[in-house]
Amino acid sequence: MIIILISQNLVMKSIKLIIVVYCTFLCAFNCMSNNNSNSIFYDVALFTIGKMPNKTDMLYQYKPTIYKWVKIGDIGTTGIHSIAIDVENFIIYAVDGGTLGTLNPVTAQFTAIGNIGGGNGEYGFANINQVYGLTFDPIQKVLFATSRIEGSADVLVKINPIDGKLIKNSFINLFFQSIDYSIIEAANDKAELLADVSCLIYDPITRQLICIQSGYNKIAMSLINKNSGFLLQVLFDLSSVGIQSIDYDLNGNLYATTLNEIDEENGITQIDLGFVNINLVNPSNIESDLQFTGLAFIQPNAISTNCNDEVNLICASPQVPEIKAKNAINSNTDIRINTTYKTEGFVSLHNHFSIPANLDFSIEIANVCD
Repeated sequence: MIIILISQNLVMKSIKLIIVVYCTFLCAFNCMSNNNSNSIFYDVALFTIGKMPNKTDMLYQYKPTIYKWVKIGDIGTTGIHSIAIDVENFIIYAVDGGTLGTLNPVTAQFTAIGNIGGGNGEYGFANINQVYGLTFDPIQKVLFATSRIEGSADVLVKINPIDGKLIKNSFINLFFQSIDYSIIEAANDKAELLADVSCLIYDPITRQLICIQSGYNKIAMSLINKNSGFLLQVLFDLSSVGIQSIDYDLNGNLYATTLNEIDEENGITQIDLGFVNINLVNPSNIESDLQFTGLAFIQPNAISTNCNDEVNLICASPQVPEIKAKNAINSNTDIRINTTYKTEGFVSLHNHFSIPANLDFSIEIANVCD
């Protein structure tokens, strides 16, 4: 048995950010205003994809103890534009071009599941290899994705999260024939069609899909039918605010990542849908050409800490006195109580792991999962 005792100082910053927001959406939410913009992030973990020219994709997480985004690590891919969460099983999905995989929230490692492949529809046979929108349907237990079709409107597909393959015959065309993908109906701004989809999220109220559609100089948030790709409603014109991607937090409030066009800052914004305004929670303040694409809120207590093969503890992970895993524990968390990590394999502590000086922390390598 090996026991390692570790302690270190936890560095804190005191930054006051105040936001007052009024949120109404589809007359379905009863949202409360937040006077402390960071309070929402203590009970959830928030991830995004960082992209820079001529560099591989990066995984970022908002760390509420220091009020800023932190880089978890380089993913090593170049084609990830969105992430999707299976909250129940704490799985982060991403698509690199046309390959579905998972992201480790602590190490940023991308593990490929499988190639999506292609299917038949109105455009004929189409390879699904430029995925920009991705979301998890918690009812059907499948992934919905959008794929870019150059010169035409993007298409909507279903993906099996187990093998990464396109789910064939998922849609019906106007002639009641089964097809493998459906064309997403473009929003029409009279002067131009908004045919490119940059983001896709599952709407828990309507159980349909919300997407960000864009054209040459217009951006709209639209509600589309998940069974046909038909445009149900253009919800808001977001052209003036440069929205890149959106997601709901666990209270039904809508947040977005922004492009650098907004005061050359990008980060996360809360969208006041009643007035179509945005409120910057915290810009990245890292690189002027860094862009955040994809956004995902995760409930930390969804993490199993009782002898799974591998346990990944993120910055806002549950603080329990004993955490056990059979093969590995990867930790990037802030320890707040006396804690012991027990595993038969190894424990890996990452860049943003921290422990206050007054607490005890131990690592025990032993047979703990019998």
